[in-house]
Amino acid sequence: MDTPVEIAVAILKRGNRVLVRPRAATDPVLGGTLEFPGGRVEAGETPGEAARREIAEETGLSAPPLAPYDIVVHRYPDRAVRLHFFLGDVVGDSPVATGGWRWEELGALARSPLPAPNRPIVLRLLRGAEGPSSQPRIR
Repeated sequence: MDTPVEIAVAILKRGNRVLVRPRAATDPVLGGTLEFPGGRVEAGETPGEAARREIAEETGLSAPPLAPYDIVVHRYPDRAVRLHFFLGDVVGDSPVATGGWRWEELGALARSPLPAPNRPIVLRLLRGAEGPSSQPRIR
């Protein structure tokens, strides 16, 4: 397997809703799926720092405190990725994000098109699992 690309993913929760947006339909692999804020971990950056940066860049929001949630290695047809999921609770009024982001109820999200490695994460959140998993999983 190729060396996985390191990706930071931020799951921002407000009650039973999370912040998501649809990927462009033109994306050949993930088009039309709902995604969390996130992106590639840059050189000299930790996954946690990347998650905070991606929240600001993609949504225009300030990141709440983030806790490690899970690590999943996934193989797409053209690359392998190591996804570092972080969880953060947004308190107070629901902030308005820019760029097509919306607050989606977890139950509805579980029935929506999602990238393959995100589905078990969403199902785990729906079951109420708040803490980090014990070890990285390969999918």
